[in-house]
Amino acid sequence: MDIDSKSIKIIKAKYWKNGWIDSSKRNLSDSDAEHLSIHHWNLGSAKLSHDQIIGDVVSKSRNVSLKECAALLSQSLSTRKVQDRSFISSVAQAVNMPNHSHTENGPCPICGLYKESEIDQDVLLFEKLMWGGVRLTQIEYVWFDLKLMNRNNLQEANCEDLIHLVMDFEKRNDKLSASKFAASLKEVKGNKSEREILCSILGVCSILQHPEHTGFLMQYWPANERQLPNQHFIDLAWPYCWYNSSFGINKNALETLTNK
Repeated sequence: MDIDSKSIKIIKAKYWKNGWIDSSKRNLSDSDAEHLSIHHWNLGSAKLSHDQIIGDVVSKSRNVSLKECAALLSQSLSTRKVQDRSFISSVAQAVNMPNHSHTENGPCPICGLYKESEIDQDVLLFEKLMWGGVRLTQIEYVWFDLKLMNRNNLQEANCEDLIHLVMDFEKRNDKLSASKFAASLKEVKGNKSEREILCSILGVCSILQHPEHTGFLMQYWPANERQLPNQHFIDLAWPYCWYNSSFGINKNALETLTNK
C-alpha cells in the first residue's frame, strides 16, 4: 500500500501508546494534521447504505488478480508491511459474495450489514497499519480495503515466500489450537497480534481451515451461518478460530491463490 512512513507514524501515535488512547485525547498537532491532509490520509467517516456498500464491493472486486494480492502478502513477510496483507482476504470474500439488497431493520442475514452504516475509516486505517487489519470479515472493512486498492500499485510478482512459509506448515505434526499455532510462528517477523491476523487472513482464504468451516475462497459464507466455537472468549476471526494445526494446509487453495 502506497503510504509514506511519516503518515504511518502520525496515525499510529494518534491511536496507540502502550494501548488504545482514549478518544477524547486523540489530538493531532497542526503540522501533523496538515501532513495527513496533504497526503490524503485524513479519511474521516463515511455514511453509506447497505446497498451502496455492497454495490461498491462487488464492482471494485471485478477483474482483481488474486495472484497480485497473494504477491503483496508474500512480500510483506520480509518487509513487515502488514498493511499489504488483507487485500487478498477482502478480495476472496468479495468475488464470491452475491450482489444483494437489504432494507429491513436488523442485520442482513447474508453480509451482516444494517441498512445504514457509518464507517470510521481512520480507525480501520490505524488497525490495518498496526496489525494488518482486525475486522477482516466485516463487510465495512472489505469495502474499505477494496477502496484502498485504488491507491495501491499492484504489480505481478512472485509468491515464493508465501508458498515456502505455508508448505513449511505442512511439515509440522503438532496439534495446536488456532491461537497457540499463530503464537508458535517465530519465523514470521512481528508480534503475536500480527501473526494471529496473518493466520486469520490465511483462514479467510481457505489455506488454514477446519474441514467444516472452509473459508471464502470457493464460496461466500452468509453471516448468519458463521457459527463460533463454544468458548468463553474468542478473539480470532472466523473461520480461523476453528483451526487446529492437525488439519494441516489446503494445498489446492494455496495453488489457486498463487497461480490464478
